[in-house]
Amino acid sequence: MRLCTVDYALANGLVITSGYIHGPARGAPVTLVVDGGTGAYKNARGYGTLQPTSTGSNVALYLTRWWSGK
Repeated sequence: MRLCTVDYALANGLVITSGYIHGPARGAPVTLVVDGGTGAYKNARGYGTLQPTSTGSNVALYLTRWWSGK
């Protein structure tokens, strides 16, 4: 298993993710966990997938806001 981190710079802040690569094959999909973010994504949580392609990758992120109540 290989671990990776991927940060996404969006118009209103960063989304910070980490994940693991499924299998040894080049082009294997990556399951992402949203670790947090900055700006509008400061309290972001969620998950996603990254599928490498011949020209880059396709990414789908599913975000929620986390609130600690403090």
